[in-house]
Amino acid sequence: LTARLLEGKFPNYGRMLPLNHIFLLTLGAQEFRQALKRAVVVAREGDFRLILNATDGSLAISAHAGDLGSFSEDLACALAGDPIAFQLNAGYLLQTLDAVGGESVTLEGTGPEYPMVLRAVGDDTRLALIMPMFTKSE
Repeated sequence: LTARLLEGKFPNYGRMLPLNHIFLLTLGAQEFRQALKRAVVVAREGDFRLILNATDGSLAISAHAGDLGSFSEDLACALAGDPIAFQLNAGYLLQTLDAVGGESVTLEGTGPEYPMVLRAVGDDTRLALIMPMFTKSE
């Protein structure tokens, strides 16, 4: 195992964190994690793309992979703000969910094309910045 202190100027990640949000999605971390693990089975056959559609009371998660088929599941959630649809990388989302921990998590952002923040409810010490995915036509 080798460790080395990196020198230099690090990017100002604070500028990428949303200062406010148009949506705040709250849901159970364990249920979300289990649904993501099931979705990854299908999403890994493509580009790991998940389509998430949030309305008050429900988060629809879907993935499509040509010959393999598709995945779709609805989770209970609370949504503050307007209904929203966005696309995220299933693998990255699962890794960040494991990193932030907690019993419940929030996902917040300013729109489907901007960085989003995932954090455990009641824990301001850890957060994950997640970049959305875009289709070629966007």
